[in-house]
Amino acid sequence: MDQSKWIQKIEELSLNALPAMQTKIYDGWVIRFADGYTKRANSITPIYPSNENVKKKILNCEQLYFARNEKAVYKMTTQANPTNLDFVLEESGYALEGTTSVQVLNLADTESPNETNVIKYDHLHDEWFRDFCLLSNIDDHDQTILKKMLGNIIPKTCFMLLTDEGGTVTASGQGVLEDEYIGLSLPMKTFETKAMVQFSFVIYCIGGKKMEQKMLIFR
Repeated sequence: MDQSKWIQKIEELSLNALPAMQTKIYDGWVIRFADGYTKRANSITPIYPSNENVKKKILNCEQLYFARNEKAVYKMTTQANPTNLDFVLEESGYALEGTTSVQVLNLADTESPNETNVIKYDHLHDEWFRDFCLLSNIDDHDQTILKKMLGNIIPKTCFMLLTDEGGTVTASGQGVLEDEYIGLSLPMKTFETKAMVQFSFVIYCIGGKKMEQKMLIFR
């Protein structure tokens, strides 16, 4: 798979792994709304060919977000369409606010994981959701939005908790399986623990056996 198709594939997997509350397709751009919860779910992903005048499109997108008292945010990659979009956005007053790291691991090359002190659910479970929100510092308002978004995921999912010897939850994670890829979502605190490695057992939770799949970690 060439670079452009690979980037588009990752973007599509990312969109499907955390559905927004509302989505609008506008001339090749995927416009998402989720009542302000997370930039990814409230942003424009310009991943498909675009035909309309780009400056007009930018203004139209701004009106959609301004009507919701939100600012327009673009999730950019090197494959953004049109190719000069980054320059046009800068001319229009937009600036870089942050970057995202997407890490890829071929699970065929990993060792069998240790499932000790691991709690697994094949559906969205209240206990998992509570601990995930605690580790992620998600407030009550955003918890309501997130729960709806997680309930809208179409691909197969797995939800995981990692505990210490005393039974205290120390890390949490969520896996979304689509085609031969697994998207892994972890709270920031989880990245600071050894759970980042141990959560590779997601292939067992979802697939039942070790498969030649790739694990994508979306940040």
